[in-house]
This record gives sequence, structure tokens and C-alpha cells, in this order.
Amino acid sequence: FLRPSLQQTRNISRVLAIRTRLAIADGRYGNAVDCLQMNYQLGQNVSRLDFLVASLIGIAEIGISNRGMLELVSAKDAPNMYWPLAELPVPIIDIRDAIRLEMSIGIRLVPELMDVAESNHTSEEWNRLLASAFDRMLQPPLLTKPTVGSRIPGVSDASLLAFASGLTNYTAAKARLIESGYEAKLVEQMPVGQVLMIDAANEYQQFADAHEKTALVPVSEAGRYATSADELLSAQALPTRLGRFLALQVLPATVQIRMAQVRVQREICVLQLIEAIRMHAAETGSLPETLDDIRVVPVPKDPLTEKDFVYHLQRDTAVIDLPNSNYGSIFAARYEIKLAQ
Repeated sequence: FLRPSLQQTRNISRVLAIRTRLAIADGRYGNAVDCLQMNYQLGQNVSRLDFLVASLIGIAEIGISNRGMLELVSAKDAPNMYWPLAELPVPIIDIRDAIRLEMSIGIRLVPELMDVAESNHTSEEWNRLLASAFDRMLQPPLLTKPTVGSRIPGVSDASLLAFASGLTNYTAAKARLIESGYEAKLVEQMPVGQVLMIDAANEYQQFADAHEKTALVPVSEAGRYATSADELLSAQALPTRLGRFLALQVLPATVQIRMAQVRVQREICVLQLIEAIRMHAAETGSLPETLDDIRVVPVPKDPLTEKDFVYHLQRDTAVIDLPNSNYGSIFAARYEIKLAQ
């Protein structure tokens, strides 16, 4: 997976945006639509690589496409783009598969935690695996700066962390395993390293599942689930708790990515609303007093609030307001539409 290859697609998107603007300036609206179609498809194709960085680049390219679309619908005698916009998939960038993959990155980077519940090792092997897992945690890419080594000759930082983990977490880890369904007698017979490794894998997965929920609920609920996941993760974040320490290092800021996804989807809905207003004006000769007055086509909802967009008629100007909200100023915008003279 080569990130520079993905970054190069941004340049393709920018070139398509320039070609779109040139075509609009020349009145070649058919060519402009062709360029926009390619740009929208480019963003979707890049995002299908199922890495969040690919999703974010795809989202950026959809944003570039949306700006080109706004220029097109603002141009004199431009074709109405309501139905072409309606053809775009919803959501145009689906981040769920990428989020799911990112949630598994921790286990992929520390493979000692894979399948630990079904593994069978000696006590010495479990201790070695635990030290190996901590050693991975202390090296790039999980730690950006390698550690300098312990002050005890012949003893590594990883071995010390593994030993400290046994001292500080063993009793609590046993209790968590029993609470999760393991038989108490079986847990007591497990080597210390096995208890700590199974507990770490379970704990990491618990945090990953909590973060994944932000991509599976309506966006109006995503912030609440993200806050809950962050609070769960930040509590007692000791480096000797392997599962929690790993989650802190690798789990992404899922709610910010979700907000970026919704931002471009919202832009598309606003563009579709503008075109619905244009359709209404073409049929009636006037701008609508309210959104309920538009009958010619369905009026899209605001995907951020799941309600009608804020709209009003101010003398001869139709105004769509996207005010600041709990989600920040990145969503704030104002669109004004007047009939051509």
C-alpha cells in the first residue's frame, strides 16, 4: 500500500477542476459535466481502497468536485443538475469498511495478540510472547521515537514492561476474564502471561468496537458515541495495560473522519436543493416562499441534522443558511439565489 500513489490522485482531481472551470468559462457545459463526472468517480474509486487515508483523499476530491458543480449551476443558462446529483450514491463516500479495517490495525501490528484465546503455550512461551508484544509497542511505527534501553544490563524495556504488567494488572485481568465468561477455575490455572495476553486482546477489541460505532449510527449520534469511546479509552491509561496502550497508539479519530464524510454529503444535498429551487422558479416564475412550496421535485434533507435546511426568502433573494453548530464552523455556509434579469 503506497500512500504517495494515492496522493498523486489529488493532482488529477485538481487538473479536472481546472478543466471544469475552463469549460464553464467557455460555455461548454457538456464538457464541464464530463469533467465533473470523472472527478466524482475518481473520489469514489480512491476511497474504495478501504484505508481511512484513502477515504480522506476521496472525500477531498469529492469536495473539489462539489466546488466545480457549484460554479456550473451558478453559470448563465447552465443545465439543471438536480437529477445527475440524485444519481450519486448515498453516502458518496462510505467509510464503514475502512473504519472496520482500521480497527484491526492494532492486532495486525502486534500479531502476538492474534488468536490468543485459542492458543496453547507453556508458561515460558507466554511470557516471551508478552515481552515480544511490548517490544513491538516500543518500536516504530507504534512509537515514533525508539526507546533508549533500560538501565539494567541485559534487561530490555520490553521485559521490564512485561514484568510491570504482571505486577499491576494480573489480578484485575483475571477478574475481567471471569466477568467476560471464562470459568474462574480455568483462569486460575492459566499462566500469568496467558491471562495478560488474552485480556489485552479483549481490551483492545472492546475499544475498537466502541470507536467503530461512530460510523454505524446516524451522524447526529456519532459525537455521543465518540465521547463515550474516548472516555472509556482515556480512563486509567497506563502503559503497562497492553490492550489500552495499543489502542491509544493506533485507533483513529473516527468522529472527525465521519464529520468530513458528512460535510461533502451535505454539500451535495445543498447543490441539489439549489437545483430544486431553480426548477421551481423555471416552472412558476418566482422563488419559493418556503421549501414546502417546492412541488416539482423532492426537497433533500440536511444530512447533518436530518431535518429541513434553514431557508427563507429575503425580498428577491432565496437564502439557504448553514449556521455554526455543535459540529464546528467547518459546516457553516450561506447560499444566496436570485433570478437572472
